[in-house]
Amino acid sequence: MAGLLDAHRNPKDWGGLDPKDVNADTVLVLDLVPRPAGADLALPTGPLALQVHVSHHGPRPVQVRLSAAWTVAGRPFPPDASLPAQGVIESKPMDVMPFALTAPGRLNVPGVSTASRLLLWATDERHRVVARAFLDAAEVEPPNRRGSRLSG
Repeated sequence: MAGLLDAHRNPKDWGGLDPKDVNADTVLVLDLVPRPAGADLALPTGPLALQVHVSHHGPRPVQVRLSAAWTVAGRPFPPDASLPAQGVIESKPMDVMPFALTAPGRLNVPGVSTASRLLLWATDERHRVVARAFLDAAEVEPPNRRGSRLSG
């Protein structure tokens, strides 16, 4: 998800996020190695233990709670007022110090059977969304004998 453009200088799928989200005072740092384009992770058919760090560059410490919910693949991140109310997984509160990366917060996310988008957000003590991110989960084609992916 790093950067605004892909290797060919085309805009990436920002998933409804605003580019300012990656430069906000508080950001989510997802602890995983992405799979090929369109699938940050392979379909988790069973529970997924996702580790999320929080980086904060505001003047004071904050306490946040991480939340996650599955949605339809490709669906843009909704405005804060319409975040999912059902199927939300939450972490314990995390204390976040300025200019330090937190230890990973853990979210135990249920598996999915079809391509989906995992919305992730952090809320502060006033229940305001202070950071947003997403992951796409999809079936990952095995490489062919030459190492390239098979085309559909």
